[in-house]
Amino acid sequence: MKKLISALMITVSLLSMKAAEAKSDLSSYNISLKAGYTSQLVINGVARHGEGAGFYGLAFDKGLSLASVHGSADLLPQADGSSQSHWNVGIGKEIKWGDWGLGFSGDAFYHQHATGISDSTEVAGTVTLINPYVTVFGRVLSDFDLQQDGYSIGATKTLSIVNGDNFNLDAAPSLEWFQYSDYSSLVAAFNLSASFENGLLSHVLPFDTISYIDNEIDVANARFSSEELDGDVNFQLGLKYSF
Repeated sequence: MKKLISALMITVSLLSMKAAEAKSDLSSYNISLKAGYTSQLVINGVARHGEGAGFYGLAFDKGLSLASVHGSADLLPQADGSSQSHWNVGIGKEIKWGDWGLGFSGDAFYHQHATGISDSTEVAGTVTLINPYVTVFGRVLSDFDLQQDGYSIGATKTLSIVNGDNFNLDAAPSLEWFQYSDYSSLVAAFNLSASFENGLLSHVLPFDTISYIDNEIDVANARFSSEELDGDVNFQLGLKYSF
């Protein structure tokens, strides 16, 4: 774990040095805060919480001359006063030819669970096919502590439902298949997000996600999931504030 964090810190530092000529104040970052409620926390296609919970978090990304750096942190308070948290840091790069291109990203995650699941560290690499039609992506992942290795493939498409002068409403259906050491999972989701073009509201983004999740877990007493989701419907809603 310490070696992983050290390597990430070195990578981010080297990329930041390449951006020394760029503007370095807060406005050069994209930063967002979010808060909401989820009926079930789902990570890598499986449940990680066990019950509905409120959540809050933050995310950032910064474009550099060679790549972009991004990160996030999400916290879920528990009814017993404890909490679980999920942390991410990564780098990404897009190569585009007109409307087409490829996106590459490498990420490290740390999951602090509070549901009888061991805390875990994972790394992942993602390749995305950028095009005007349907965005297709594939990811490989290794979770060292939960001993789960595998991949996922998926597709998503953003559709403009309302495109007004002061209000926009977008929908993004998605489909993703997960195949890991001891389970497989299908997640079909429908995401809605709204944006405003008016003063303070221009920084506020309401969002809502409804998803269908179907697991096939191959082992008894799985240590990587709080429960098996067998055709469950999950929802998440909240607000995001962007600086």
